[in-house]
Amino acid sequence: MYAVDSIFREDPKRRSSDCRQPGNAHSASSLLPGHGLADKAHVPKLSFGFRLALAGLITLTVVLFATQLLVSASVRETMLEENRLLYQADASFIQSSLAAGESGTGVPATTRAALVAIDERPAVVNVELVSTDGRVVAASPSHDVGQTERGRSVDVARSGHNYAGPELEARDVEQEYTYLTALTGPDAKRYALEVDEDASVLNKRVSLLNTRLVMLSVLALPFAAALFLLVGGARLVQGHNLALRRAERDPLTGLGNRRYFDDRLAGEVATAQSRRAPLVLAVLDLDDFKAINDTHGHHRGDEVLAAVASALRAGRRADTAFRLGGDEFAVLMPNIGLEGARHAMQRRADALAQDESSVAFSVGLALLREGDDTGREMWEHADEASYAAKRLPGTAVLAHGDPTAREESPAADSRTDGAPSTSVAANR
Repeated sequence: MYAVDSIFREDPKRRSSDCRQPGNAHSASSLLPGHGLADKAHVPKLSFGFRLALAGLITLTVVLFATQLLVSASVRETMLEENRLLYQADASFIQSSLAAGESGTGVPATTRAALVAIDERPAVVNVELVSTDGRVVAASPSHDVGQTERGRSVDVARSGHNYAGPELEARDVEQEYTYLTALTGPDAKRYALEVDEDASVLNKRVSLLNTRLVMLSVLALPFAAALFLLVGGARLVQGHNLALRRAERDPLTGLGNRRYFDDRLAGEVATAQSRRAPLVLAVLDLDDFKAINDTHGHHRGDEVLAAVASALRAGRRADTAFRLGGDEFAVLMPNIGLEGARHAMQRRADALAQDESSVAFSVGLALLREGDDTGREMWEHADEASYAAKRLPGTAVLAHGDPTAREESPAADSRTDGAPSTSVAANR
């Protein structure tokens, strides 16, 4: 109905650069190849939901590890304190048995029996009653009687200050715990009750508690994840994904925008080079788009842009279409040669020509060459071919290297920066 062929064709060198359209956020310099392109190999990005879950898992792991350390230390101290109180009670009984015995008759039988009873406890490895001069006056096993002790047991007997902790005289201080309790016998004689325990028993109890704590934490993870989703986690992930899609999409056409094009171009180039597969870039520029806006209004221009976007999306499933800005579009076409890409773009043009919104456009094609690590050269060649197609009547599809494209190459143009011409005209 509003075929562009019915409107005059303007000078292609102008490329609609004098058209002022509302909402355009791209300047000519921002559309030059290389601006915003990744200069390194494309690295796939992990999804926000995955990164959020990974961060939560790492946080829970750190919290669990810290909790284990704190709980282990707390439980160990609690168990040591319980044992210390137990052996204080034993020392009180032994002190009473010593006081009940006759003076000068040696260690009463009840005292020796008490030492044997203590020694029969699962974790106990040795029990001794040590005097202030370091002599072992009673013990279980009894073969230690008469030996001389030195160190902390003598200090406790003399000072009356109890001790509970690692056995400092053991070859490995982590192998035994010792409990020293001061007591007084007949004639005000001072003694120390020394009880040595196998540290592995206590360590096993702490390890068992840690294992149960880990199992409880693992079982709690699904419930924690479900609770996170219920209190807004799912909405957070959905909101982030929606914001990301909006940041990468052109709001008028729904195609990928310039930012998304930069990312995909770098990724497609890296993939094509690693697989030694062909990659074609098509750059498309609408003809006389300024005339449509000036004659029929921007609303009509929006309809034309939407119709072009729909035609570009209708191609191969592997292709990805973008709106770079204004009336300029691009299509990345992996795993296809120049001739195949030419036919694919021509089919899109034919489909668009059957629509009432028929519009003429110029298409330039370029194939990725070896050594073009960023796709900059491919973009320049595609834009040069589009520039040459612009001079032909009606819709034209030219590939870089076609005779017409070589004749119309913009090398002799007044531009001196070597960058391809780009349109800055834009509807919303």
